Amino acid sequence: MTILRDLSVLWSLIHVLILFIFLYESRYPRKKTLILTCIFMIPLIFINIWGLIRFGPETMGQVLLLTCTLPSLIFFFIMAKNRNAKFFFTFCLVDTLSLEIIILTNIIDYYLPGKYYVVMFVTRLIAFPLLEFLIYKFMRKSYIEIQDKIKKGWGIFAGVSALYYLLLVLMANFPTIITNRSEYIPALAIVLVLMPFMYLNIFNLVHNQMNVYNMEKEKQALYLQAAMMEQRVEQMSQNEAQTRIHHHDMRHKLQTLSVMIQKDESAEALKYIADSEAELNRVQNIRYCTNPVIDAVFSYYFQQAEEAEIRMELTLSIPNDLTVNATELSTVFANSLENAIHACKKLPVEQRRIQCKCISKPQLMFQVSNPYIGKIEFDSKGQPVAVEKEHGVGTRSIAAFCDKYDAYCEYKTENGWFTFRLAQSL
Repeated sequence: MTILRDLSVLWSLIHVLILFIFLYESRYPRKKTLILTCIFMIPLIFINIWGLIRFGPETMGQVLLLTCTLPSLIFFFIMAKNRNAKFFFTFCLVDTLSLEIIILTNIIDYYLPGKYYVVMFVTRLIAFPLLEFLIYKFMRKSYIEIQDKIKKGWGIFAGVSALYYLLLVLMANFPTIITNRSEYIPALAIVLVLMPFMYLNIFNLVHNQMNVYNMEKEKQALYLQAAMMEQRVEQMSQNEAQTRIHHHDMRHKLQTLSVMIQKDESAEALKYIADSEAELNRVQNIRYCTNPVIDAVFSYYFQQAEEAEIRMELTLSIPNDLTVNATELSTVFANSLENAIHACKKLPVEQRRIQCKCISKPQLMFQVSNPYIGKIEFDSKGQPVAVEKEHGVGTRSIAAFCDKYDAYCEYKTENGWFTFRLAQSL
């Protein structure tokens, strides 16, 4: 009686699919991805189960690469967002982890007393959901972040993982199934033990690369903030110097104004007062908030907008006491403003316009809106897809801020306007 064996294989194939969906990124929205995956993969799974029942586990184990691995590889490659070595590494990682569970449970079932594949069925029933839980809770988020940030080195990792998967398939199924070659089980057991260490070393290496990447990004952010602060200080120093000059000249201006009044030249006097007031306003130090870092960011980008002849419509209310790191929050402001300025520069001067709003009650809400030309596409997470090289880093930085501080952000297009909105509880 082989019903439990067949059910355990069906259970295994379904959970291999679930594991892969956890770790890979589709180029399509989640709903469409799930529908297409079910349409293709469910028939493929049942074809392999039929083959298992019809031809037996030994034959199906030997043709597994052709009947299951290769068709699913082609399908998910077509569906994948990243059609490169990252995809192949993820595919081989999931298949290798799953194959290790299948081989181990098969060997355990073979050596433990009992019949009818009860041990195989029960151990797989527990092992796959446990593996999914561990991956989803402790690995999925960081793994997707690593794929997003680390650009190099994936070809070697994918090659090693693919060779390891082929080694397991060959050792477990050729020339016959491993339980028929008990003298080779110790060698296979060593390979199975070595596999987790191999992946741990790979992830440790990639994690170190990500730390270097984060340090470099933080370094660049600090350089930018230092440049903005330096520019802000220089601007304030220039304004203060001009203000001192105007104060020094005030005595002469008052004397001139006194003469005009004595000569009953009221119209000229009023015009003289208005011109003097306008001149003072031009050198007035504008502060957008009390936090020096955020104030420097606003000053820097608003000046860039002015130089690009972009009309700014500002409504800003930044709280004095922030519940988040001011430097990280300033990065969100900087990225959103930089993207808006970049989009406006593509427009005719008369259409260049940015609306920037920020309120602090009942929660911190920040919004940047700007007109745009062209077409903006969004990925499955609702984030705009970068079409230009080296773009999209700002969006990922904002997403990292939202994940860290449990903030909400959204991007939308409506009537020719692009809007970014962030909400962060105080």
